Parts: sequence; structure tokens; C-alpha cells
Amino acid sequence: MINFKSNTSFFLISILILIVMLFMSISWGPSNDEKFNEPYADLTLDYYSSFGKNDTVLTTTTKMDPVMKHYGIAIELPAHAIHRWFGIDLYTIRHFFNAFVSFFFILFGALITKRITNSWLGAYIAMAFLIFTPRIFGEAFNNPKDPTYCSTSLASLYLFFVFFDSLPKPSWKKTFLLTLGIAISLLIRISGLISCFLFVIFLSFELYVLYKNKEEIDFKDVFKKLIFAGVVGYLLGIFFWPAMINNPILQPFEALEFLKNLPVTVKNLFEGKYLQSTDIPWYYLPKYFLISNPEIILFGIFLGFGILAKLCKAYNYRRLVFLLISSFFPLFLIIYGKTGLLTGWRHGYFIYIPLVVFSAITFTYILKNFIQKELYRKVLIGLIIIALLPTLFFYIKNYPFFYVYFNPTFGGVKKALGNYELDYYSHSLKPATDWLYENESNLKNLKIASNNTFQVTKILKQKDVNIGVSYIRYRERYDSDWDYALMTQSFVDAEYLKNSYFPPKGTIKTIDVEGVPICAIVKRTDKNDYYGKKALDSGKFSVAVDFLNKAIMYDDKNEIAWSNLGMAQLQLGQPSASVVSFKKSLE
Repeated sequence: MINFKSNTSFFLISILILIVMLFMSISWGPSNDEKFNEPYADLTLDYYSSFGKNDTVLTTTTKMDPVMKHYGIAIELPAHAIHRWFGIDLYTIRHFFNAFVSFFFILFGALITKRITNSWLGAYIAMAFLIFTPRIFGEAFNNPKDPTYCSTSLASLYLFFVFFDSLPKPSWKKTFLLTLGIAISLLIRISGLISCFLFVIFLSFELYVLYKNKEEIDFKDVFKKLIFAGVVGYLLGIFFWPAMINNPILQPFEALEFLKNLPVTVKNLFEGKYLQSTDIPWYYLPKYFLISNPEIILFGIFLGFGILAKLCKAYNYRRLVFLLISSFFPLFLIIYGKTGLLTGWRHGYFIYIPLVVFSAITFTYILKNFIQKELYRKVLIGLIIIALLPTLFFYIKNYPFFYVYFNPTFGGVKKALGNYELDYYSHSLKPATDWLYENESNLKNLKIASNNTFQVTKILKQKDVNIGVSYIRYRERYDSDWDYALMTQSFVDAEYLKNSYFPPKGTIKTIDVEGVPICAIVKRTDKNDYYGKKALDSGKFSVAVDFLNKAIMYDDKNEIAWSNLGMAQLQLGQPSASVVSFKKSLE
């Protein structure tokens, strides 16, 4: 019989969750960002394995190098070392480590709840809430920056709390834990310095409260240990960060300025329009919080603010406020500084995750302090479980596309289609590529194209299929020669999506979430549109018209063929006909 009130049971369940997550990691293919993460990690490994002699990582000048140098690489480095030394498939081991590190946002979120509420029940509620936060959990297996940063931020917060609780006479053991907390906060992003800044603020308040309560404080001893923890923790945190270790004084300021003014801009589909990442409205993150997270967790957050005074009276209010400020202070900085955010709200995961913990604390208080009868407590626990069931069913039905989630109150994935980002990380390309590999025996002799070539190439390479995959923009998909195309929704016009023009004709297989196709495998049985475009580019306008008319007979919704036909007709001196063709293209 499992005793859910013991720490042994909690850690056994935690280990089980970790094992399941590690096993699940094989279901995730490469993400879009890994095309940049992989070479950066390789160059960093070259740097450290040569003891700094090979400093190419500091001097390369490709487009993404200025971006990557502002991120820590300690999480990815072991995976690349194991791949290089033992030959294990790179993405298998990368995702294994990704899942391993991401697991800790679940563990430490639960431990923070336990520490504040002194309830293992609270820890289990937090654990469930964090697992059933689909966006973050869904990227825990192949996003090495955002879910892992949730882990390091919550781990450092927990260790800060441990140190606070050791005051006014912190031992060296607790000081070492504080040192570890500072180091952990800096492993992924320099914005971990914000956590350290908040630590200093709340430490000052903690010491003030102790002083006011006439506690005996040896300030000299405390400050000596703080200086040790700060210096050693900072150096440990940046040790596997080439740009930082080479310029530990000035580089942090450059990195913080970089985060504030991202030099990379990406189109984000938001409220039915594609907006540049630098032009998003102030409510971008709050709205995503509301529409793409389970309602029961959101209800707990709002309820918690409604009874915040009671929560602060029942628990250590300084810990609760620190938890909440860990969310709202960076959110304020992002809104006030008009910081750009890329595709979805993954750069705001670390802001939302403390609120999930706060929601768990709220329900724990209700169960422990508000409801007196055991029967009613069981009823509420049952209601919480029932409220999480729709998310569980979403997981089961749409595995592994957890992050393509919008809550039922908003209207789910179907309402989000054409209004918000769905498969922006192109997770769907792994099952699509796997399906094509299993169902097309002559794959090596065919021309394959995609609007996301990196993932398709890497997934095929894992299967020992080393072929070139051509890149095609969706708006120009028929202007080049290919036999199969794997098309995701990335940057497909919102109106195409809303009016069901995606997937295009010739689709033989779709990857769906809640009945919405997020990826299409297109088999090309008619190439008249390509031949027509080729003739148009060669100045053979009459030939182009013949080919393009045949293409339209095959697919009268081929807007590219209509547009090219209009161009050919215009060149032939047929303006009336070209206007008709252009209008059809615009439709």
C-alpha cells in the first residue's frame, strides 16, 4: 500500500515519471531551433575539448551565431559529448537529456508547493498541474531552451527558499545549496540574473524581518557566505558558456540587452494576423496564458488572488510573494520593454510556471484549511481529477502533439486554426516522414520537398536515407520539381487555413490534431503547373498557357497556376483574360 504522505512515496513516483518521460522522448523529432542549437553545441564541445585552443565558437560569423552565444549550453553539451565519443544517435541523446532536465520543473514545482504548504497532497497537485500544462510539457522533449529554463528557474527558487529558511544562522551546507541555486539559474539564459536580483531583494527583506523580531544575526558571517555563494555560483553558472567565460564582466550586460532587443524577427500568427515578433500587442502573453492552458489551473490562479490575504496568513507570505514576483516582474519587463517574442509563447513559459505552482498552493489551502469534512475533501479532489481528464484525453488522442493545445473554453484547436500558431515547431514532420518512409519503397530515387527541410533531412538520415530535400515556400510550392512534399502550416496564409485550402490537392496523408490537419504529405501526380512556370520563365508564353490551363483543369484551386497563367496571358497581350486569372488567384 502506497503511503502518499511520505517523502519516499513521492520520490518513487517522481522517479517513475522521469522514466516515462525518458521513454517518451524517442517520439519527438528535431525541432526548428535545433538546426541552430546543434552546430553551436558542436563548436562549444570543440572549444572545451581543446581547452580553448579551438575558439571557432567565439569567432564564427553566421547569421545565428550572435543569437546562440547569448544562451548557455551546459544542458546540451553532455549529449554532444556522448554522441561524439560513443556514436549514439545525436537527436536521440539530445532529447533524452532534454527530457531529463525538463523533468525537474515538475519535481521542483512540487517541492516548492510542499515547502510552502507543508503538505504532500499539495506536492501531488502541483505535480499533476505541471504535467498537464500541455504547452510546456509538450516541448519538454525537444526544446532545449524553454522547458529546461523552467526547470532551472524553479530549482534555483527552491534552493533560495532553503537558504532563507536557514537564516539567521545559515550553515555552510545551506550556503553550498545557495551556491548551486545561483549556478543553476544561469545555465540556460542570462535572465537568470533576474532571479538572483530578486533573491537579493527578498533576502534583504528576510533579514529585516528577522532583525525586527529581535533575532540574533551575525551579519559578518551571513555576508561572508553570501559573497562566497555569489562569486562561486556565478563562475560555476557560466563555466560552460564560452562567450561568458571569456568576458564574465561585460558579457552579461550585452546578453541582457540582446534579450530585450532580439535581433531576429519572426512572423507570429496572432488573432488571425501575421505580426512581426517586435510588433506584438502588450497582452500577447496574458492572452496565450488564458486560451492555451487547462481551465482548472487558471481557476486556481484566479481563486488564489481572490483569497491571497488568507493564503499569506496561512503560509509564509514572503515565500508566496517571491513566487508571484518571479512571474510578474519578468512579465512587467517584457511588456514595458516591448520585448519581441518568437512563435507561440514559449519564451514566456518560465513566467507562467510559478503561477501553476501558485494554483496548486491555492487548492491545497482550500482542501486543508477551508473544507472541514473529509468527504467534501475527497469530492473536491475528485472534481480536480475530473477537470484534468479533458487534457489527459487530449494527450492520449493527439500524442505527441501536446503543445498544439487550446482549452475547450476558448474553442480548442479548431477555433485556433488560422488565428493562432499551431505546429510552429514542426513536430508533425516526424510522423509524416516516418509514414512516407514506411509507405514509399522507392524513396531514394524520388524528389522530396518541404517547407521545413531541416527536420525531414535529419529524420531520413536516422533511417540511413541520405537524400537532398528541396526547400519550397508554401506560396511557391508548385514552381519547382518534386514528387512528394511534406507541408506544415508554418507561415501558410491565415485565410488559406480558415477557408480549408490547406491541405492542398494531392494530399495522401495528413497529421491531425483534434481533426485539424497540421501537416500534409502531398503526392504530385500532375506537374503541368511546374512545366508552365518553367515555360513562363523561359519566355515561352503560349506553351506556358497550355500547361497552366491543364494544371487548372486538374486543380481549379491552384492559386499559383492561376497567377502564372495571368502573367503569361498578360505577356501575350490578353489583358481581359489575365484579369480573370488574377481574380481567380486572389479568390
